[in-house]
Amino acid sequence: MNDQQKLLRVFRLIRQLSQPPYRTAPQLAKLLDTTPRTVYRYLLLLEEIGYAVDKDERNRYFLILNWGKRS
Repeated sequence: MNDQQKLLRVFRLIRQLSQPPYRTAPQLAKLLDTTPRTVYRYLLLLEEIGYAVDKDERNRYFLILNWGKRS
């Protein structure tokens, strides 16, 4: 897989995490045609670059978005 395909997969993950229904890592992996392990790596990457990734009591991941709010 080339870098452009990986980048596209990360953007698709961001889109999935930005709106309901929220999904578990295995569900996200299936949607992105990858493994849960890769999804976990992408989630860590998103956190490293400043995204607030969280999960609910059913282990469904989502982004905490603060559009329009300033510190």
